[in-house]
Amino acid sequence: MSSGRHHYWEIKMITPVYGTDVMVGFGTKNVNLSEGTFCSPLGSNNESWGYSYRGYIQHNGQYESYLEHFKQGCLVGVYLDTWRGKLQFFMNRAPVGSAYTVLNELELYPMACSSSAKIIMKITYSSSLPVSLQTDCIPMLTPFQRIYLPLCFSGQHFLDVFADILKKLYDKAHNVHIYVESEIELSDESSSD
Repeated sequence: MSSGRHHYWEIKMITPVYGTDVMVGFGTKNVNLSEGTFCSPLGSNNESWGYSYRGYIQHNGQYESYLEHFKQGCLVGVYLDTWRGKLQFFMNRAPVGSAYTVLNELELYPMACSSSAKIIMKITYSSSLPVSLQTDCIPMLTPFQRIYLPLCFSGQHFLDVFADILKKLYDKAHNVHIYVESEIELSDESSSD
């Protein structure tokens, strides 16, 4: 993946997910993908970072609980900000949380693997945008404004999906909550009858 860019891609789990491991993530060109073992090569060494269907992330052989398990029908998203060096995962387009940092000096490639031969995964979405003031402002757009992104940037057919991903990251990072205003009757307690 090119440096100085926001990269996001999604894989849909088409068949039931089972076996020793099914993982998605990133790795360098030095990852050994032909190792004949029944464990995932993603995250087993310092050349890759993976998110397992069992709900953990792995790098350099170290496991860390990551909450969300994925299964058949799930969309697993992978977001890599090569400018800031952040790797984050998504489940059905909702951020699961920050996974790894300090990845901005590496040349990384998207990867997926399964220890079971009959697992079917399908790439459903992929986008890459340069880091710029414009892309940093995307999370601030209203839903109405985001509708028009694909019209303004014809080469970026799925820019509205990417905008939603960036918005969710922004909201989670800044602890933004949506409040619904309700009618409240206020009275002036200082007035006396």
